[in-house]
Amino acid sequence: FNGDVFNVKSMIPENSIDVIFISNFLEHLDNKAQVIELLNVLRPILKENGRIMILQPNIRYVGGAYWDFIDHKVPLTEKSLEEAAAGTDYEVVTTIKKFLPYTTKSKIPKVSWLIRAYLMFMPMSSEVMGKQSFMIMRKK
Repeated sequence: FNGDVFNVKSMIPENSIDVIFISNFLEHLDNKAQVIELLNVLRPILKENGRIMILQPNIRYVGGAYWDFIDHKVPLTEKSLEEAAAGTDYEVVTTIKKFLPYTTKSKIPKVSWLIRAYLMFMPMSSEVMGKQSFMIMRKK
């Protein structure tokens, strides 16, 4: 998809999408009102019971490092995403407040066995290292 995300419903037929995955995007919108607007814009293209999956830095756990990226504009937590879902008539199916590390930019090597170990030892590993929230919401 290459274009204005707020015009997506003019490019994708209504009731045609089962799942939308939004990863590390919402914090780049201009304000919280745009987060709400986006959830409303996506509603018509989702099929009945369609889901939106969101992976998002959680400012509650990232803290001041959230603002280390000049283009981060909207601070969000799992609670604010739940509130946005309720306000746009989605049902929250799953919330994991601490899911993945905030960034892959660290001194820890990026090797497949460490990734497998992280996933194998969840939720303990995510409780220690998780700074991004994961949410699944369903269209009512």
